[in-house]
Amino acid sequence: MSKTIKTLATLLPETASVFNDVELSGVCSDSRHVQSGDLFIALSGSDFNGVDFIDQAIDSGAAAVLVESSARWRRHDIYRNTPVVVLEGLQEKASEVARVYYAYDCDQLTAVGITGTNAKTSCSAYIQQLLSSMGHRCGVIGTLGWGVGEQLVYTGNTTPSNVLMHRIMHQFVEQGVRYAAVEVSSHGLELGRVSNVGFQIALFTNISRDHLDFHGTMQAYIDAKKKLFMMQSVECAVINVDDECAQEFIAAVAPDVRVLSYGFSESADVRVMNFRSSLDGMKADVAYVGEIYSIGSELIGDFNIYNLVASFAVMLCMEFKPHDIAKNVCHIRPVQGRMQRIENDLSLTVLVDFAHTPDGLNNVLKTLKEKASGQVWCVFGCGGDRDKGKRELMGCAADSYADRVILTSDNPRSEDPQVIVDEIAQACFGEHVQQILDRKEAINYALAHAEAGDCVLIAGKGHEDYQEVLNEKTFFSDEQVARDALAQLSNGDAK
Repeated sequence: MSKTIKTLATLLPETASVFNDVELSGVCSDSRHVQSGDLFIALSGSDFNGVDFIDQAIDSGAAAVLVESSARWRRHDIYRNTPVVVLEGLQEKASEVARVYYAYDCDQLTAVGITGTNAKTSCSAYIQQLLSSMGHRCGVIGTLGWGVGEQLVYTGNTTPSNVLMHRIMHQFVEQGVRYAAVEVSSHGLELGRVSNVGFQIALFTNISRDHLDFHGTMQAYIDAKKKLFMMQSVECAVINVDDECAQEFIAAVAPDVRVLSYGFSESADVRVMNFRSSLDGMKADVAYVGEIYSIGSELIGDFNIYNLVASFAVMLCMEFKPHDIAKNVCHIRPVQGRMQRIENDLSLTVLVDFAHTPDGLNNVLKTLKEKASGQVWCVFGCGGDRDKGKRELMGCAADSYADRVILTSDNPRSEDPQVIVDEIAQACFGEHVQQILDRKEAINYALAHAEAGDCVLIAGKGHEDYQEVLNEKTFFSDEQVARDALAQLSNGDAK
């Protein structure tokens, strides 16, 4: 889309009018993604200064630059034949700049903001799949990337920058997409990445310990999540009434906002009843406004019933008929790296899952322990340079429900992998626990020694296709390693 700087006149100093006729093709705050004609917003972060990337942005074709006032930039200027506009309070105003430039019609896009410790990616995917099965296009933005189909564009963050958010939303509208399911992280809420986005529906999945390295306390973490439900644009709040923090979220909702609760509780507006599950899938009845609707899915994991019913409730907020929603639940398929089954002919249940929090790992292993006919194996580690307090808690989860545990490296980043594993082992030790730091070797060992009927869970990294060691990323895929190992075993390699 082509506009001039004059489009932003109400946000810029009057002195910037000298550049009014400069044509822009978009707005971007990441110099690596600048395209020809873009307005580059030189934002700064905790460990970088946006002005250091102006040259890179201009080399990529930036038509103009917005900067914060500084010793170098005190007035509007021309740098390398490119207009530079000084905008006081740039960090706070960047989202408004993107909103005014893209100016997509919120009435043309029903946006669902999804927050919670776990299940954001699954719920966004399930909502997209439900809408697709009912003939509607839905875009997703989250951990796996953004897009409409299966091929997503990776952004690097669960919730991308506010500038990019507006750009993506505009593209959705331009492409005729009428729904968007967006993962909204606590970081994204605290750092203002979703300011002015305009979510009509807000979904709360659950709360458990995570990201305390950033928020400091659980209450600060919860308060960050609640900000989604306090947005003026929200018309319907979908809340997991079974979560212990549910009432805090309900209290955060404005009086004129519709609240639709879900869960097993008798007080739930969308209530789960007669739930049955196995390692082949699940079935349940859903009660809503005095009627009962039966649903079935091939999804594994008792916790997934919450994700299905949360998606069901979101669709109700979109005013779809409950009967139509229920009959399409069967079309939902697992998301990459979320209880993803790796097929094999060895009579093993092999699952790759992103569970990287104590609650997430506990829920997955508890389900597997109850359903598996043989032993449950768990291969996992913890990320480096992150909340160290959850390591022992994850060790407790593994020790409680897994028959065999292989402690290994996750993304150690700058930390010593052995130190991380030793901290997990404070709560997870004994003859059933082994330490194999090399993640590939750990996965291979578990698969080679598991017996028919056993279940092998490879947890922590899910969809990720890299491993970060000493702050360098190299290709690594749990899914691919498992497939390769199973293929070798199928070909007769000795256990």
